Amino acid sequence: MRPRPGGKATLVLLLPLAALLLGVLYPAAILLGRSMTDNMGSAIGLANFSAYFRTPGLATSLYHTLGVGVIVAAAVAVLAYALAYAFTHALVVGDRACRYLVVLPLSVPSVFFPIGMIYIFGRHGILSGVLGVGNIYGWSGIVFGEIVFIMPHATLLLVTALCGVDRRLYLAAQTLGASPWRRFRTITLPQTRNALLRAFLVAFILAITDFGVPKVLGGDYSMLSTELYTQIIGLQDLGMGSAIGVIMLVPSLMAFALDLWLVSSHPGQAQTGRYEKPVSAGARDLTFSLFAWGIVTVPTAIILAAVGGSFVAFWPYDLAPTLANYRFENSVYNIQPFFNSLEMSAAAAVAGMAITFAGAYVAVRTGANRLLSLLYRGMAFLSVGIPGTVLGLAFVFAFNRPENVLQLFYGSRAFLVFYCLIHFYAMGHLISAAGLASLDFRYEDAGKTLGVGRLSTFFRVILPLRFPVALEVAFYFFINAMTTVSGMVFIFSPDNAPASVAMLHFTDTGNYGEAAAMGALILAATLVARVAQEVLARRLRRPANRVNLRYRQ
Repeated sequence: MRPRPGGKATLVLLLPLAALLLGVLYPAAILLGRSMTDNMGSAIGLANFSAYFRTPGLATSLYHTLGVGVIVAAAVAVLAYALAYAFTHALVVGDRACRYLVVLPLSVPSVFFPIGMIYIFGRHGILSGVLGVGNIYGWSGIVFGEIVFIMPHATLLLVTALCGVDRRLYLAAQTLGASPWRRFRTITLPQTRNALLRAFLVAFILAITDFGVPKVLGGDYSMLSTELYTQIIGLQDLGMGSAIGVIMLVPSLMAFALDLWLVSSHPGQAQTGRYEKPVSAGARDLTFSLFAWGIVTVPTAIILAAVGGSFVAFWPYDLAPTLANYRFENSVYNIQPFFNSLEMSAAAAVAGMAITFAGAYVAVRTGANRLLSLLYRGMAFLSVGIPGTVLGLAFVFAFNRPENVLQLFYGSRAFLVFYCLIHFYAMGHLISAAGLASLDFRYEDAGKTLGVGRLSTFFRVILPLRFPVALEVAFYFFINAMTTVSGMVFIFSPDNAPASVAMLHFTDTGNYGEAAAMGALILAATLVARVAQEVLARRLRRPANRVNLRYRQ
């Protein structure tokens, strides 16, 4: 049954919509205008863009970025598809542990991987002599680091798609004598080709917008994200930096628009079959087990190397074990950035869960004004198409202005929380909307029949039934707020420096031990949060079902 219109619900939707308009459209418009001015603020039209493409050293960063994006996206799509296929079409030895290790890279900032790579593959790395490598800076280091960093995102997407393939098609094909290769070519690949293309697009967007990996391993190999940082922070050329930010937006928004068009216009064939574990097959299971564990071993080893490096006095010259790096004596920040990130991430988790869950509930289940709901959903989706580095720069120009009343909050912890809400809003909305849309719409009708208000129905029935979804949204905001680095480098203040930015500053000064220590603390915090989220969701699931039964009676 379709949700009925609600005037009060429409008013509730105005809050998250206003936040999105303020945090997405307004900064983007200010950034576009700033790109057409010089450093004094005088209008110069498209002169900055013309200068960018006329300067070989600058224009090269665009070609480098697009080239790295395509290569990384292609490699990630192929490897992630094979890994997802192994999890869904074979019995991988130690399947559960392997799946946990796949998503482990999501628990650390992207700048953490270059540190581990330097410890393993650098000039004095653990395996540099064995493998004959020593220079991991430049193109090769960026590509390898981005593949490792992006792989979990694409794998999660493709596992979901492969689980949705109707198993009855396989049974029919097997009955007709089709070989495993023919079943893959005629059933699996056609059913999941759109998801494969989406994985490519997601990997491409992440590769061209990431800041951490190219900042540490880029060397002289310029990328758009690092060139933007250099122009703004290093050269103080605000006009050129803004122009680079706008240029960086174009391929990202194009890929995002293509992904959105793919989802809306080409949803693919219906996938209604229930997923069932495949039948055991010795040779196949062994092959895929070796492949899966071989893939997850690489990022796991890099993370463990970085964690291990945090307990070494001074790599590679003094390998004596020590806890000195965790005292952060060589930093003006000390350990405070870690606690800053904890507080900021906890606030982002609570606020993100509340606002995205409430907004999704109104948009999906209350029949709020159709035009307003469409605008809200569009703004929620648009937020994911703006790279974090560009969004952070846009926040600087939009809110660090005397005429803007919000300048009072600029650089504060609340301001950083607001940035995290806007930057990660899209996925929080999608998780909330998917969970709420799958719930029977007759709950609200039953409440109205019994004389129970919509608000009471929400808190007594809808929220208990979907509280695990709300927890997932909270965890999503928490982990991303803990690990984000791109936009934070522009908007943080010294008193509220987050841990990920402190890590970046440590690497700039060559203090990799303390950078690794800060990353290890972030990893520990995100893992504890994940365990707490899973335990809490499991404990609350049964009580939620009992509330539902009492309500229906």
